[in-house]
Amino acid sequence: MITRNYISRQTGEANAQYNTEPACNFFRKRTGKGKRNSIAPRPQKISSRTLNAGSIFWKNILSEESVRHLIEKLRENELNDDLLIPQFAGILADKERFISNVLKYRISVCDQGIGPQDYFKQLETLEILCQLRNALSSDNFELHIQSGYLLDEFSLADVAQNCMNPARNPYLSLIKRDIIPAIMSYSPDVLFLTGRISLFNAAIANIVKSSSLNTHISYTQHSTEYYSISKMLSCILMA
Repeated sequence: MITRNYISRQTGEANAQYNTEPACNFFRKRTGKGKRNSIAPRPQKISSRTLNAGSIFWKNILSEESVRHLIEKLRENELNDDLLIPQFAGILADKERFISNVLKYRISVCDQGIGPQDYFKQLETLEILCQLRNALSSDNFELHIQSGYLLDEFSLADVAQNCMNPARNPYLSLIKRDIIPAIMSYSPDVLFLTGRISLFNAAIANIVKSSSLNTHISYTQHSTEYYSISKMLSCILMA
């Protein structure tokens, strides 16, 4: 199963779903040797037949290497008028403290026992990092800690048309680099994509259906049958 997780606030506690973006459940027949394909030397680990793509996504964004790279770019462009805001000045004033806080908060913000004041403080720090990434990036995608990328995913036709376009789907490189190799390596009979149809899930469905795998794909954990996979069969590239 591929699930899309994010940071949210429910009943006064931090939602532990901060494994950040999508995940997949796999069911595989165990008769015979089976066909196992692999297009990557080190596919992502599948635990309990689930691949949490959200964790993979945010692990890259919130890694120490990525944070230091962003701060170095900020330092090189600190005289840019668009970057002259108090939050970014605070980062440059004590970059090691900011880095330390990001690395700590990316874990502690999920603590179910965290108080509201600490929760929003930590959330704000992580959101500042997203704002820094948005200010320095040239891809024109807007990233937020609570919602991921802000994308136009209301029209099924637009999702089907744009899911394989890297200029419209910022997750496409992650999917091809990390998600698809794991699916190919596992070679599931059934693949569950959680949540509503999105650019992320549609891209996975397209690539898997156009591959050599004979995998049935289904959407799950969504409140309406409108998003059943049967609604978009004509939009998916069939192998």
